[in-house]
Amino acid sequence: MEIRANMFLNKLFDKSGWHTDFNFNNLTAILYLNDCNGGTELQFNEKIKFIKATENKMIVFSSNTKHRVCTSTDVDRRYILNFNYYSYETE
Repeated sequence: MEIRANMFLNKLFDKSGWHTDFNFNNLTAILYLNDCNGGTELQFNEKIKFIKATENKMIVFSSNTKHRVCTSTDVDRRYILNFNYYSYETE
């Protein structure tokens, strides 16, 4: 459905607001392109899971999962590729 390349500058904000990419029955995948101490927070009910950005690591989750960006403090920029797609597993 959609592929985006994102660059997050740590001087602009610490964390983004909570959001979902889509409210359809599809998946989101985030591919981290560089190592840093930033990452992604995923919200499952009242629990929050932090995923650290590690180069070439990909996380996959339901697109209606609330998540947010956590910028880094050890590098100026964090790079990701964001994929939103349908899968036979989500049908």
